[in-house]
Amino acid sequence: MGNIRDGTASRLRTEHSALIGVILNTIKNPFFSELTASLEMEAYEGGYLTLLATAQNDPVRQRKLLHSMISQGVGAMIISPVHGMASLPALSATMGRSSPAGRS
Repeated sequence: MGNIRDGTASRLRTEHSALIGVILNTIKNPFFSELTASLEMEAYEGGYLTLLATAQNDPVRQRKLLHSMISQGVGAMIISPVHGMASLPALSATMGRSSPAGRS
């Protein structure tokens, strides 16, 4: 059994995260199932790990998931908004308040 790399320590040293947060409305739709499988495979081959969550058509849940992923140190986010383009302003505002770049 070998050593397990500490991702948090690595992020602090390099200011780079190998985590990609993926928040989908649902994975019941075959399109999103295929998309998720392809995305995960490409991310893995590039040295990244995906964290997947589903909002289940609930905008409050989606915002909470977004906050949780940011607090886990994801370096990038891929989001399929619950209410399509209509929810993007609220999600953008949430990301601006939650991300280190958006803090005062």
